[in-house]
Amino acid sequence: MVGARRGLPAGTRAACDLGSRERQLAAPQLFRFEVTNALHRRVLRGELAGREAAALAEDLFADFDFGEPLLLHTRALEMASELRQGAAYDAHYLALAEALGCEYWTADDRFYRAATTAFPFVHSLGAVEAPD
Repeated sequence: MVGARRGLPAGTRAACDLGSRERQLAAPQLFRFEVTNALHRRVLRGELAGREAAALAEDLFADFDFGEPLLLHTRALEMASELRQGAAYDAHYLALAEALGCEYWTADDRFYRAATTAFPFVHSLGAVEAPD
């Protein structure tokens, strides 16, 4: 699995490495769409073959719990407004972490800086070294 993850962005690889350290990874359904789009862009740029991208997605998705609380979207909307975000996407991950009572690791430094004071369970993946 680690070798297959080499085709993924560094932030995604770091998140997977966190999961391999005896932690359960969780994400909203939105994560599947975002990863699929990111992999598709790599296919369009000629960085991955279509089958390789599909295998990466399947492998990655198997590591995650995609259960969502009923009010995830309304809480994400509240959080996005509170943090004055231009979009509510990152707030969905934040709302899920809050509902599960777990840490939220993000590769988005701007979102991390906006959220960490109000939500101390937010951490930056920039502090985690990606494997070679």
